[in-house]
Amino acid sequence: MMDSLYIGLLLGTEPQLITLLTTEIQMDLFTRQLKMHAAFHFLISTSILCVKLGFLFFFGKVVQMMGSARLYLFWKITVLTTIIFSFYFMLIPFIACPMFGPEAGKSIVFFMLDSTPANSSK
Repeated sequence: MMDSLYIGLLLGTEPQLITLLTTEIQMDLFTRQLKMHAAFHFLISTSILCVKLGFLFFFGKVVQMMGSARLYLFWKITVLTTIIFSFYFMLIPFIACPMFGPEAGKSIVFFMLDSTPANSSK
């Protein structure tokens, strides 16, 4: 796992080195990195949602104690909007790239090969 992490960092700085890797290593590397990115994104967005809801429910008690029905309705709308957009934010990696198999790795390899700068002749 650590080897693929370092290879991924190296390819981020020198993308033309992708041609030195075998196809099996490329597929394994990209599939693993896509899964790690999706897990990282999901955990971060879940953590952010928990913090937001903590603050919102704290202020919900404050709003209830104020006794304003209109302000309490606004608070409910804010909580609902926060939950809807937070779930959407959690699903972004799966919406953007619904495949984690070899098809996803192949598309990334082709993208990286197309984006490498051409060797300039001196």
